[in-house]
Amino acid sequence: MNHDHIRSFLAEAGYDAELTADDSRLMLEFEVGERRISLVHDFPNELLRVPKFHLADGYVGKLAHVGVSRNGEPSEVCIADAESTAVNTDRPELVYLETVQKHVALLTRLIENSAYNRAEQLREFEAHWEMLCRKEHKGLNELFVAWDGHGAEGLQVKPARADSGTDLRKTPIALAWALANHRQLSSVQGVAEWESRPA
Repeated sequence: MNHDHIRSFLAEAGYDAELTADDSRLMLEFEVGERRISLVHDFPNELLRVPKFHLADGYVGKLAHVGVSRNGEPSEVCIADAESTAVNTDRPELVYLETVQKHVALLTRLIENSAYNRAEQLREFEAHWEMLCRKEHKGLNELFVAWDGHGAEGLQVKPARADSGTDLRKTPIALAWALANHRQLSSVQGVAEWESRPA
């Protein structure tokens, strides 16, 4: 796959697209109102699925359909119908163009319409919470939430660590996202063996 061909095809379609010096990443910028938004795509060796883009570091704000990395930065953008996009390996530039159009349209709507963004965040939260609650953990159907009482907008949830041992080891644990390393929660992290749990 010729990465420069894809970059020039996107540029011809009106997108501000550049490659990194080693051609391993596609950097794409667009404007939403007064904001300049940057998307990044790491090229695979071959195109087997719809290309994935993530917001470049430095974006401030929480958006629905945008994951969060371990350091709290925005990460991969999830376009709802990625699985329904056909991948034509003979014309990969068409897949990239369609994917970029979907990313730009989604992010533009989320940024410009705060009510829509909030509604989508709540919808995502409900769906993820439902998935978590449907999982069976060896007969336990509970979630332990550790929170120190200060304002927090998110939770980081990890599954049970073991089938036996203390209740905290065999119970799914949630820590307030912004306070996951807070000293008041360190005793919970220790007893629950937080660091050794799968992410």
